[in-house]
Amino acid sequence: MSWRRAAEPATGEIRRSDFGLDFAPGLLGDVVKIQLDMQFVEPEAA
Repeated sequence: MSWRRAAEPATGEIRRSDFGLDFAPGLLGDVVKIQLDMQFVEPEAA
């Protein structure tokens, strides 16, 4: 059986202040880091 596979990482950052979320500045940071590790597997059609 043969499988098609793909894997792709993605990273990024968003700033809470860009979305108006500026409460608790001393408690929460402004920059939120995002990291995704995605894997896709598709079985061969029967």
